[in-house]
Amino acid sequence: MVFLETLAYIIGDYSYTSSFDTFVYHEKNNRDIRNDLAALVGVRFLSSEESSEGHRLDEALIKQLTGENTITTRFLYQDEFSYKPNFKIWMSSNFRPSIRSTDWGVTLGQPGQNDPLEFPRQRRQS
Repeated sequence: MVFLETLAYIIGDYSYTSSFDTFVYHEKNNRDIRNDLAALVGVRFLSSEESSEGHRLDEALIKQLTGENTITTRFLYQDEFSYKPNFKIWMSSNFRPSIRSTDWGVTLGQPGQNDPLEFPRQRRQS
């Protein structure tokens, strides 16, 4: 998405683009080595684009990353370390990921969750 790429360019070294898979719930959640989370130290603007249809967000991870919780992670073959995330997450996708939780902590950060944004066909770019 051009908007997110423009923001990332302006923010420079403080921005990072993560795979959408970072935020997707995995049935076997024994992923001890999270290079994707370890790479987020010092990031202020985190963008993630294009989920697949039917993906379910890992609500516990989203709450941990957006709250004031300390994250403990490690890179492969390295010692664990902890940090406090201080970034804003911007996600964009053609498909709305599934969110099962209905509590205030998850639904607050979803502007337009109940109102899908659609552009009339005549305003779409080819």
